[in-house]
Amino acid sequence: MPSYTRGKPRNITTYVKVNEQLFYGFRTKDLAAVTGVTQADITALGHVTAPPANSILCFAANAPKPPRVSKKIAGAASGAQGSVGSFCAYDRLAAAIAAGWNLAKDGLEVGLRTSGKTVTVVAEIAQNGVLYAFSMNSADFASYGDVLGLKTAQTLTASELQRVVRGSTYPKPGRAQLTLQTGGTVNAFYSPAKKLDLQQPTSGWRVQSSARLLAAPAAPVTP
Repeated sequence: MPSYTRGKPRNITTYVKVNEQLFYGFRTKDLAAVTGVTQADITALGHVTAPPANSILCFAANAPKPPRVSKKIAGAASGAQGSVGSFCAYDRLAAAIAAGWNLAKDGLEVGLRTSGKTVTVVAEIAQNGVLYAFSMNSADFASYGDVLGLKTAQTLTASELQRVVRGSTYPKPGRAQLTLQTGGTVNAFYSPAKKLDLQQPTSGWRVQSSARLLAAPAAPVTP
């Protein structure tokens, strides 16, 4: 471990826009405290620690991901940090390049499979919120998709596609299990709106976990 990273925890929760609707969250160290990096450099990346009210947020998702950029630190002393890298908002690349950053890695979109033995389905975490995508056996989706509150990626609108995430730490739907008469089981994520239905004794399902939620504060009510 380089000496300049010791004692520098990644304890600042930061967000950047990954598309028109969605903010991608991650943890970073205080980049502006690095010698040769200014607050203006960070501002150029579109970093925010408090997204606007009612924003749609995800944290540490596998996809989508914003582009990564890097910047060489001019005149860095021997043994000091010579470069710095971070995520950049999808619509701030031009500003980042003008501020001396370079594109290190393109952003990543969510891959969706709409046909075959396995398809991509989504669980809606909250109304008009994140749509959590995961793979599901096509036959299981046909049998249990409705009761779990799921829908296939094939039916998503252009606007809904911008709310889809895969593998996020937050938010994340809960899981439920159904024991089949044949002795097997079905395990799947479910949309939170279906939780009470699944908990009914006659449903046959057992709710194993609840959703992990993540939401920006609501906008204050104007008197």
